[in-house]
Parts: sequence; C-alpha cells; structure tokens
Amino acid sequence: MQNSVETPQAETLNAETEVTRILNETDLNWEVRLEDLVAKPSNLETPCAGLFRDDTDTYLGVVSKKYTIYQNRELVDTIMEAAKHFDLEIVNGGWLYDGERVYLQLELPSAYVGKSEVKRYVTAMNSHNGRGSVVFGATNEILNITERGVESKKFFQVFKEMDKFRHTQSVHTRVNSAIQGLFGSITKENETTILMEKMAKLKVKDEVLREIMFKCYKVDLNKSIAELPTRTQNRIKQISQTLEGEINKQDGSMWGLFQGVLKNTENSTPKNKTTDENVYGGSGRTINMKAYNIIRNYVNSQE
Repeated sequence: MQNSVETPQAETLNAETEVTRILNETDLNWEVRLEDLVAKPSNLETPCAGLFRDDTDTYLGVVSKKYTIYQNRELVDTIMEAAKHFDLEIVNGGWLYDGERVYLQLELPSAYVGKSEVKRYVTAMNSHNGRGSVVFGATNEILNITERGVESKKFFQVFKEMDKFRHTQSVHTRVNSAIQGLFGSITKENETTILMEKMAKLKVKDEVLREIMFKCYKVDLNKSIAELPTRTQNRIKQISQTLEGEINKQDGSMWGLFQGVLKNTENSTPKNKTTDENVYGGSGRTINMKAYNIIRNYVNSQE
C-alpha cells in the first residue's frame, strides 16, 4: 500500500485548524486592537494608543502608537511549533485580568510526592497590557484525596532567567527563543519536583514556620497575640489552623507546610479577583514564592 505524503499546503491547513481548535478550547479565540487616544474635551492628538479586546471591547492598557501586538493566534502557533521539539502538546490555557494576560500550558508527566499527586505544566504567558514580553514558567497542580473529594492547590512560578521573546522579533527568532525557553523551563520544573520530594522527607522546624509567618503574613510569633486587634487575631488564627491542618495531613512535613501556604493563598483571594489571578499574578503569587524560597533554602541547608 502506498503511503500518502502531505503537501506543504495541506500541512499549513492542518496547522491552522489545530491552532483554531486550541484557541476555541482555551477561550482565546479573540484579538487585540489599537485605537488612537485623544485628549478630551478638545480632542487633541496624543502619541498614545489604547489596547482593546475585539470581542468585548474591554480596555487592556495604554501604549505607544508604534506598539506591536502579539495576537493569541501567533502565540499558539509559536508555542505549538516549539513544543514539537519536546513531543509536548498544549493542553490548557486561558486569560487573566479581563485579558491583560493570556497563558498556555504544556503537560509534563505527573509526579507523586508524599500523599499528593502533582500535575506538572510548563507555562508560557503573554501580556496584552503593553508591559511585558512572552515569559516562561511552570504550574504545579497539587491534588489530594479528602472526605469531600479531590482537593486542588496551584503553585505558579516565572523563570526569569529563561529565554523570553519580544513581540517585535521575527517568527524564526520567536520560535527559537520559545524552544530555548521551553527547554530551560522543563529543566527548572524537574528541579522543583525534586525539591518537593525533599520537602516531604523533612519535618517542619519552628524557625522555618516563624520565618514564613513573619515574611509572608507579617506576623511576629515572638510577640503576644493577645495585644493585637480582634480582627488580626482572627486572621492569624485562621492562617495557623490552615497551616497546621495541611502539615498534619502530610505527616508533619515541610511539604505539608508549603501546601498550607498555597491553601491560605487561595482562601484569601480578593473579592475582585479570581483564584487563578491571585495565584498567577497577584499578591498570592508573591506570598507563595516567598514561602517556596524560604523552604528551599532550609532544605538545601540540610544537604
């Protein structure tokens, strides 16, 4: 039987179809447009332009009129092409802050740490507010079976040292940068998984807990709680109970302490934000990273 060979035109059509499928499934099948901004009430011209979603007309940010938009379709096409070099596929994605940021995720093999399953993703994130290039990082979704079902917590980190690419770069350069960014992110994510496994083998130490309470939550455990306002006391009590509960679930380990921080972050999501916005870009991500670095430094000091 003779094998059929796809023509370049057929390959292009298939790729475009796949890009459209991913855009639809991740709710990213929309574009961003530039509109000149004028000064009211005189309608004076300015050197600025506004960024708007074309499907909802949502305002995303202000930029120079020369700003180059990097559309969602281009991002999917670039990451999809780069992912072929690692036999990976885009499996998740979405938008945050009304579309100011969009992201795509490529799935790595799951890991099992302590009593938890850890789903692992390399994450590429683009900004539609004029404030950044495409950056790479990783998302860990930590799953635990409870009496109420499966409980999920997320941890996201940006790898600042990884290759990033500007919207103005050529297609070829963007793909090459994405390949390097994905490779570096996979390596860093593997290191994160190994660190989590080490967390599960170490018991919580008071000095680590105190440092996290102080640096992440501004709570000095060396001071009397009774002297604080009632609202602050209740906040500290809630944070402490969550940390203690997760530590106990993970046999008193640092892995439980870290999960307690992640759970507190999700529980404290501001009313005007979604949980993902808090984890991926808000103050919650800052707190999670502070705790991660504190625990990482302690784990490394024990080797």
